[in-house]
Amino acid sequence: MTGARRGAQTGGVRRALLPLLLLFACGAEPGLERPNYARVEATGTVLVSDLLRQRVVRLSPEGELLAAFGGPGIGRGQLWRVRGLAVLEDGGFAVVNHRPGDGATDGSASYQELKVFDARGREQRAFPLRPPGEPEGWAEGVAVVPEGFAVTDTARDAVLFFGPEGRLLRRIDRVQGGPPLDSPQNARWDGTCLWLVEYQAHRVRCVDLEGRQVAAFGTEGRAPGELLFPMSVVAHPTEGWVAVADLGNHRVQRLSREGELIEEIALDGVTGGVPAQVLDVDLTAEGSLLVTDSKGDRALRWRPGGGLEGELRGL
Repeated sequence: MTGARRGAQTGGVRRALLPLLLLFACGAEPGLERPNYARVEATGTVLVSDLLRQRVVRLSPEGELLAAFGGPGIGRGQLWRVRGLAVLEDGGFAVVNHRPGDGATDGSASYQELKVFDARGREQRAFPLRPPGEPEGWAEGVAVVPEGFAVTDTARDAVLFFGPEGRLLRRIDRVQGGPPLDSPQNARWDGTCLWLVEYQAHRVRCVDLEGRQVAAFGTEGRAPGELLFPMSVVAHPTEGWVAVADLGNHRVQRLSREGELIEEIALDGVTGGVPAQVLDVDLTAEGSLLVTDSKGDRALRWRPGGGLEGELRGL
């Protein structure tokens, strides 16, 4: 082998290893550990909140680890426990972060904040999620809405609306045309309607920004079409169906906006017999479902009406 050829091959190996070396240098350990949210970015890459490693990672569509943001701590740019994740139109992202409050010595997550990062993972701002004069609640999910952010609070049985810089604008707890909210776990804005999953009510509901009920369905149970502790919901933008992460039943269900079953996706068959812990669901640009299986330390890509397309593990 000539020296020139050996040099070319060596250079190719170095170029192939460079991204991994940079990731290791930044403390980006490969793999996921109990991920709880996954969101598809406009570029097709995927953001995952890697709960136990206290970070958010960016993965390629095939699941390769590209970057890691955050890391354990309570300072600027650091994360403690991510409980909500949303992608911003400018390429950045926002997280609901639970961290120890001032004076806490036992590691308890007693202060809840929304942290906003740019596309490169640099923290831009942070603000508290506790309304003035009120005790801490339990902020869980975040959705980007026209006026800023909608944050679900399961302890208050409410959705809190904040402006882009953190000013509390209003809240929804009493719903016009429906019962009061009950343990809203997560929220997704589809352009006209805010979709909510109500964990303890085993219900999915859609309300407009004024709190008027547009749609609602859900009956507690294990039969097809029933729900048991739903965790997340996403609406298809053109085909008129929603997908629900049905945690208690270890599955995802596709349903019409009236709650009629279209497809039941039982995931235990692709997890080696270990019950899947389905915490989140999103849609790719190609129309596939991205399902967060926390216990399996991965996200699954599933073709509606088809089958498993692949898994993302951040390796």
